[in-house]
Amino acid sequence: MMHNRRLALLAGVAAFVPVGAAAQSADPAVAPAPQASAASDRRIYTPADFARFSPKTAFDMLAQVPGFTIRGADQERGLGQASENVLINGQRSANKSGGAIAELQKVVASNVERIEIVEAAQLGIAGLSGQVANIIVKAEKKASGQFEYRPEFRAHYASPNLFRGLVSYSDKLGPVDYTLSVENQAGRGAYGGPAVLRDASGVQFERRELDLHSDFDQPSLIGRFAIDGPGSSVGNLNLAWKPYFSEFANKERRERVDGNDRDRLTTQTQKGYVYDVSGDYSFAVGPGRLKLIGLRTFDHEPTITTQVTSFDSGAPSEGVKFDRDVRVGETVGRMEYAWKMGRNDLQLSLERADNKLEQVGRLFLLAPDGDFDELDFPQGSGTVVERRYEGTATFSRPLAANLDLQLVAGGEISRLERVDGDVPARKFFRPKGSLSLAWRPAAGWDASIKLRRRVGQISFYDFLAQPNLQQDRENAGNPDLVPPQSWEAEAEVGRDFGAWGKTRLKVYGHRIDESGSRDRWASVSLRHDVAGTDFAWGASASHSRYNNNYFLTEIYRNWEGPWFANVYVEHKDLFGLTVRGTVGNVLNARHREERVVYVGRRDADQVAFYESHNELIGPIFSLSVRGTF
Repeated sequence: MMHNRRLALLAGVAAFVPVGAAAQSADPAVAPAPQASAASDRRIYTPADFARFSPKTAFDMLAQVPGFTIRGADQERGLGQASENVLINGQRSANKSGGAIAELQKVVASNVERIEIVEAAQLGIAGLSGQVANIIVKAEKKASGQFEYRPEFRAHYASPNLFRGLVSYSDKLGPVDYTLSVENQAGRGAYGGPAVLRDASGVQFERRELDLHSDFDQPSLIGRFAIDGPGSSVGNLNLAWKPYFSEFANKERRERVDGNDRDRLTTQTQKGYVYDVSGDYSFAVGPGRLKLIGLRTFDHEPTITTQVTSFDSGAPSEGVKFDRDVRVGETVGRMEYAWKMGRNDLQLSLERADNKLEQVGRLFLLAPDGDFDELDFPQGSGTVVERRYEGTATFSRPLAANLDLQLVAGGEISRLERVDGDVPARKFFRPKGSLSLAWRPAAGWDASIKLRRRVGQISFYDFLAQPNLQQDRENAGNPDLVPPQSWEAEAEVGRDFGAWGKTRLKVYGHRIDESGSRDRWASVSLRHDVAGTDFAWGASASHSRYNNNYFLTEIYRNWEGPWFANVYVEHKDLFGLTVRGTVGNVLNARHREERVVYVGRRDADQVAFYESHNELIGPIFSLSVRGTF
């Protein structure tokens, strides 16, 4: 992929209005939005504030905090700085199997003591900005279990999604708290409809009708263990085993102006597994606390992609098959030491990460006898490794009663190599860090700004050749790739309207050494709990826009929208269960794709053709049944 430097501006809006606005002003029996109690510089919510929502889990409670938008962890290099804006008992999650958000979905609501919303700059945790939720879980938790079943059905193209859900159980054995869960993160995607191809002068020469669907299942066994060690020491261990099964098929009818009509079928199968082992142990040393963190993840990803084109004329079929067997591993060791010095919070961190990708890629062509004959394809196999060391220092301090500062400074040294190639290993040094300010100018207002120098995660797949049969594109391997880097500026403003809820605006400005990034985002949601009943209804809408992807021979953009909107009805106590029915995509968002393909290199040759897609997704119906035991 070619990397274009560009400026991306993003704006996100999240508005939570838990009850109808008209009802709030006219009917005092209608419960107001959850109201936080004042505790110096943070908002505090107790379980009583969420009682009318009948939450089953800690996540259900967090989802109803007015004006707070839950943000999952970025796919950072190693563990690095925190990015998930959710903490549990003041600690960030040190695993890559869903993080704190996934853990909260397995904590029953009765075990939550309170939820604190605080500005990130006050916490002394490197990387966080804006508002952060800290969920305080009771020290003496009751044995509990919870389950959720979430089937989904699409009106067009896709098969039913019948096996999505989870069951978890939490208890305590001596000094060890544990949670065991079985879950299936299943997905069904599909769309269909027309695509049109035009030549360089804009004249249509081909029309296609597509019928595409993909099925994904990942049954997972996950265990989380926490030990209250001697003194003030605390330890955590996370174990996850996740086999997965994926099937994809795209059936196309291609009708051409020259009469050479044809059918094409592209299929792909994956049957692999992921395991994840992570843990941390923290204890008091000197004036502060030392935390030791370790992580190991491994993904075996065998993939077979086959494409066959059959001609109406009776000409011999054409076909190609790409067999890719990939093993990806990451091992991380990290140390963090934090202490207080008067009004200052300080932290030093050191991290080492080892990443490795091994790929064996085999390419085949369909022979006249119907068999696939293997071609010589050495560029599709190889091993890429990276060893990286990172060190950062974090300084946090209140500058005034309503103004807090956090400064993070550091850098990384890395060694990147394709070990089976003839290109020598490359070594890099890259500075990184951030500056954050959190300001509370007046009652009901909060604001934050953050400036950041970021080094992103590189895709090792791009070092090796990866034929894209769906796009008829040969993605050649590039041994000279470097991790994407960006200068980022973020500003966030929040306003509390009391009983009307809270709204937030977040604006991003990112100067990115990469393309294909999201440059615009917005979402809004509404929930109304009907007074005097166990019923609630709600709606949500979201919009995203992505930049172009740039390749040597084409410019490509893929998106869905422009708006996705859902509506739902919920019964909060149907024989002790919470049952919700949702109709998704009520605004008829469609799948869109635009390609500009060149005769040769796009910086030197003329356009070969334009390709435009506008396919139907259709309504999506889902059911959620949740309960505890």
